[in-house]
Amino acid sequence: MLSGLLFLAISLGANANEINPRFERLLPTEAQDIEYIKQGIGFLQAAEAKRGGEVLRGTHAKGICVKGNLEIFDLNQSSLPPEIAANLSRGMFSQAGKYNTIVRFANADGKKASDQEPDVRAISLAVDVPPYLSNAQGRMDFAMNDATTFPINDAHVFAEIMRFVMDGAGVEAIAKAAWRGTILEIKNANDLGNKQKHLPTMSYQRLDYWSDVPFQLGEFQAVKYELKHCSSNPAFSIGSSENALSEELRRHVNSSEDMSCFDFGIQILDVDKMRDPNGKPRSAQDWVENAALEWPADQSPFYPVGRLTLVRNSELPAAECEARKIDVNKNNNAIHKGLGSINRGRTAGEAVSADGRNAK
Repeated sequence: MLSGLLFLAISLGANANEINPRFERLLPTEAQDIEYIKQGIGFLQAAEAKRGGEVLRGTHAKGICVKGNLEIFDLNQSSLPPEIAANLSRGMFSQAGKYNTIVRFANADGKKASDQEPDVRAISLAVDVPPYLSNAQGRMDFAMNDATTFPINDAHVFAEIMRFVMDGAGVEAIAKAAWRGTILEIKNANDLGNKQKHLPTMSYQRLDYWSDVPFQLGEFQAVKYELKHCSSNPAFSIGSSENALSEELRRHVNSSEDMSCFDFGIQILDVDKMRDPNGKPRSAQDWVENAALEWPADQSPFYPVGRLTLVRNSELPAAECEARKIDVNKNNNAIHKGLGSINRGRTAGEAVSADGRNAK
């Protein structure tokens, strides 16, 4: 249970940043909630370290790094409708380019479990982008899972889960959660998180991945990201080894003639077209602040803006891979900043994990 909650916990934990009122609204207890989340992250990471004798990443503990190239298309010369191309041509997507990228594939769990256990699978990108298109450090980070939504809707519910765990998950903790009116949200988050986990029926290179949470694209657009695997990606069947996923990816980059690719897509929030599962329209703030609310792709499609291609014979040494960290808010800029309470607390949560293992 601890490792599963740690997978959920690490994406949070900082003071609220300046918000974009077009898409965001602060929770009344957000600052306090995020302090509880930070404490919970430390609690869970320490528990995993005590159990396994090693300080691991708070989430995505078991992974493998390879190199890739992220090509951004010239959207003005693409087949996209001109209005869509103009809307997407912002920030790092405003001009064509090809950028060196470190790609980390991982299981979502906060422990180094067997690949044969049901889990969410993930991909993270650290992309070298010229500073004039990104930021002073010249790097843009992306993190995606093979689930279309985050299991927890906002930072307050997350804080209640952390309190629940740190209280010992006893009767008193349940009563407190029920009294605060969040026990149903906790149950829904647990149910959705379990539903998203799956056995490794396909290799990392044959999965699709989504950002789960939204980001800004300029001041007036909210978007989500997708990496959709190319249908031609080479892959063997997944074996029964506890490291089957990383072994298959390693075999692929070392021996396949053609390297796997993923189409990078962007979905634009369109409140006029989108409806929730009950067929009801929602406000922009509802779509952004509820991270568990899916943006229907049949109502607002993903548009291709680039392609990620893996590089042959490019696996990073394990120590170098584990020393790296992803920060989708720090390695970002104002054009692409994260939206919603899940994102607003993300940087400090990732910092707690990184500090625990001395990662940079």
